[in-house]
Amino acid sequence: MSTADKLQQLRLERQKSDLSHKLQALQAQLEKAESEKSMLAEESGNKIKQALSLLDTARKEIDKLKKEKEALSAEVTDLRRQNTELRSSDPASPPSDLATVPQLPLDP
Repeated sequence: MSTADKLQQLRLERQKSDLSHKLQALQAQLEKAESEKSMLAEESGNKIKQALSLLDTARKEIDKLKKEKEALSAEVTDLRRQNTELRSSDPASPPSDLATVPQLPLDP
């Protein structure tokens, strides 16, 4: 083998060694990136679960408040009806004029 061939072989072996080191470094970076990706995906999943839980809690609270509002509206309507009945059954009371009776809005 000639000197030129030996030099060429040494260069090739050095390039092979350099490429092998670069490959190992890239594999380590890839493993680290995959680990970070998994961690971020887990964190993201947890945040999504928390957000969905908060949304569900808010919906339940809204439904509860709607039911309370409906019950209060029904109670107000019933009280107005009773008031009207009492006024109409009592001859001493002045005639009912709904324009003089303050009415609260049922819906905000």
